[in-house]
Amino acid sequence: MTGEECFYATCLRSSYPEPFINHKIKINQWFTGYVETYVQRDVRSLYNIGKLEEFRSFIAMLAAQAGQVMNLSRFSKGLGVVVNTLKSWVSILQASGIIYILYPYHANISKQLTKNPKIYFIDTGLLCNQLGITSKEEVKNSPTFGSIFENYCIMETIKYFDNRNSERRKDFCFLRDQDRLEIDLIIEKGQKLYPIEIKTSGKNPDKAEENIEKLISGYKSLPVDKGYVLSLNGTSAQISLSTASTGLDDYFKILDKLND
Repeated sequence: MTGEECFYATCLRSSYPEPFINHKIKINQWFTGYVETYVQRDVRSLYNIGKLEEFRSFIAMLAAQAGQVMNLSRFSKGLGVVVNTLKSWVSILQASGIIYILYPYHANISKQLTKNPKIYFIDTGLLCNQLGITSKEEVKNSPTFGSIFENYCIMETIKYFDNRNSERRKDFCFLRDQDRLEIDLIIEKGQKLYPIEIKTSGKNPDKAEENIEKLISGYKSLPVDKGYVLSLNGTSAQISLSTASTGLDDYFKILDKLND
């Protein structure tokens, strides 16, 4: 299975072993049961959440905002739930393995950096389920296609290091500054920073490459090493002295080198 095929399979069948392997399982029913069991058994019994319908709606709202900087005030207005309660819900979803929180990069530099984190779904299949996506064409045509692919790449990167008993959490972040320079993922390894820009298409990687070059030129004090433009159907090529393009198949070979 190619990297691209694995991406779509994960979107539609999830990365959980049973539904991914057993195609006799009706995936929508499986996810419905999974969410209901999680909410009714785990959340209600362990965390004593009273507003279960609002909690379910909150999960769906997070799916629509996956990959974006978290704004709990906006969710608070939409749900009629106070921000402090939403903060506790985020902690519950994080502790129970539903979402992953990617924190922004912080350093003693002159430019102001975003301080709010981003939220991703640990299972990209659950993300697509919450977005109502049931086919490959719907993935491709979804206005959230880019966010879905970003979610997949970031979570697979984190799982890669996690499964190899590598240090993580503190080793992953994103960067966004006041000038709207944004880097989707930064891997911190061996006191070096490896910026990753993620895009669905391998065509015209110049814009993504520009962001990495701006990071290097604008933040000279940061120990930035080689950067990568990761795309769904891209090929390995050197774009500039400091940046290379790669597709999913070769991306994990790159992670192998970073893991040495």
